[in-house]
Amino acid sequence: MMRRLLKRFRAKSPKPLEENKKEMNTGKSIEKSKTFWFNLLVIAAAIFAAVQGTDVIQANPTLVGIFGAVVGGLNILLRIFTKEPVK
Repeated sequence: MMRRLLKRFRAKSPKPLEENKKEMNTGKSIEKSKTFWFNLLVIAAAIFAAVQGTDVIQANPTLVGIFGAVVGGLNILLRIFTKEPVK
């Protein structure tokens, strides 16, 4: 079993330096980033909740917790599916 792992490890050679430099120069603009737009919406929702006052948050603590968990989970999913860095 250890030999199989070593063979797999050795079979994967690192990319040449030239390819790494090309990849570093590529990227998309911030306007095309799904993560950026999602987080901008989250900020807008947080500002809306702050403007409404703490009564809304105190009246719905479960929803606030669920919202935080959903935001965290969606951010993780967006990062997993992100293929290009932002310029």
